Amino acid sequence: MQFLREYARSLGEGRVGQMRAAWLDEESVVGRYSSLGWLDQFAERHGLNVNEAAAIVRDRIAERRKAVSKRRRGRRKSESPRPYHLEWAEAYGLQAQEMTEEYEQRRELELLEEGERPPTKMDIAAAVAFHDEAAHPDRWPNYSPSDPAYEHQAAMRVWNAVKPLLIAETRISAA
Repeated sequence: MQFLREYARSLGEGRVGQMRAAWLDEESVVGRYSSLGWLDQFAERHGLNVNEAAAIVRDRIAERRKAVSKRRRGRRKSESPRPYHLEWAEAYGLQAQEMTEEYEQRRELELLEEGERPPTKMDIAAAVAFHDEAAHPDRWPNYSPSDPAYEHQAAMRVWNAVKPLLIAETRISAA
């Protein structure tokens, strides 16, 4: 099973992938067998004419392609985002507005510290993750606040969930 998955993923990657993909195309395989004389040998060995032998080879290749293509693209994406991703997107928008306003107020009052910068998308996502983890610890089973990489991992999880929703919202509002 692992072999089939890796084989399927390698299709189309460079010259080797193109050659592998050719072995999943019925016509190219039948043409190759015919040019090497294998099709005639197969037909003679099984008491068939060449057209019947070619049909059997095509069926075998179709089964091979079907077996490999089942695992071709990995897990299917869901039709809609998870409900809490929508919550994160809403919280992200509110948090971005709040953090940006706070930064602007501090800048106007000249209270910014040396090297302080406006909030980045990852700063905002980290804040959303922090608040969500406090409110819903069941959504964060593999994350630990004591882990130094926790903030970045949590921010990436939120950002990867929110980014497609923000892009979709932008496209809708632009249309």
